Amino acid sequence: MADKHIDHTGRKSAGPTRSIFPVRCCPMGTYSHTVSMPIAGRVAYVDLCIADLVACLNAGNLRTTESCCGHGKQDGYILLEDGRELVIRRFEPKG
Repeated sequence: MADKHIDHTGRKSAGPTRSIFPVRCCPMGTYSHTVSMPIAGRVAYVDLCIADLVACLNAGNLRTTESCCGHGKQDGYILLEDGRELVIRRFEPKG
């Protein structure tokens, strides 16, 4: 039987002993857990944990200019070309 590992959602699951997704964010100021993606004719390096969201926004013609997941230390954000800012907060259900 395969060892348990943590997948990209943070859940334990049966699978390879080493996940391709990081278990936690990389420290601020480092780029070890980023993926490159083409955005508006340029290459952007996006934090892996929000890359799907950034890709979806750009595919929906909401061009992004900057993003950061917050690295578990602060709220994350995604800046849009039109000046809006999307704030990414951890959901904490009320009591």
